[in-house]
Amino acid sequence: MQSIYKFEEAMSKETAYRRGYTQGARTVMTELAEHLPTELALKLNVWMATELGPWSISSTSDVSAPPKIKF
Repeated sequence: MQSIYKFEEAMSKETAYRRGYTQGARTVMTELAEHLPTELALKLNVWMATELGPWSISSTSDVSAPPKIKF
């Protein structure tokens, strides 16, 4: 089965991992948002916008793990 995502041939495995992780987190959040308490959903949205988004496009960080959620 062909992938629905198109990546540049020169993309590193690290970059592909970060983009995939971020896309997955956003997909899960979209599906679960209506079932979460409003405060938690807002905190997760802030985390995705301020921490996860910049991490996913940063190629200078040596840390492969995504940023931790701070509650």
